[in-house]
Amino acid sequence: MKRNIALFLAAVLTTILGIIIFVTAIAAVTQPAEADQPNPVEVKDQQIVTEPTPDVSQQLEAAFQAREATLQAQIDQRQAAIDELDQTSQAKIAELQDQLTALQAQIEQTTARIQALQANGASLQQTMQADAATYENGLTAMQQTEDQLHAQLDDVTNQLNLAYNDIAQQQVQTAAVSDGGGSYHDNDHDEHEDHHDDHGDHDDDHGDHEDDD
Repeated sequence: MKRNIALFLAAVLTTILGIIIFVTAIAAVTQPAEADQPNPVEVKDQQIVTEPTPDVSQQLEAAFQAREATLQAQIDQRQAAIDELDQTSQAKIAELQDQLTALQAQIEQTTARIQALQANGASLQQTMQADAATYENGLTAMQQTEDQLHAQLDDVTNQLNLAYNDIAQQQVQTAAVSDGGGSYHDNDHDEHEDHHDDHGDHDDDHGDHEDDD
């Protein structure tokens, strides 16, 4: 917009300068012509009355002033249009600046939110990493404890198996001893029964003899 105003003013100045040069040239041409004109001859008996001729310079000056007034009116009109356009443009520029300010505020708020989310994400990631490390440590400790318990269980199982084997052997030995003693008593009992039977037979024989008598 300022460039257009500068071009318009340059065109006006160029026009004015051309008019000045044109007026100067015409004035330079008319002055020798007036010098070459013969002086009027005075006649004693008859006076020659010459009508006054209009001055060309005055005409050119009047034309220049009229042209200048026209140009000034055009300049004023253009300036008024420019001022009106400036006011409209300033209002539009102010509106755009307000929109830009609001947009900048939204961008700043969005940036702050993104930074807050990034900070929360980093904190959560650190927490997750710490939890993962704690979980790994706990899992390792539990695995070690489980291995120890398995080892203890195997040891106790072996001890129980040994104890069961010892008890079984003792039971076998006890059963063997019990079986041997029982056989000896059974033989004695059988012999006693045989002796009792013989004694019974003897009593029977004695009874028979008594009957005969």
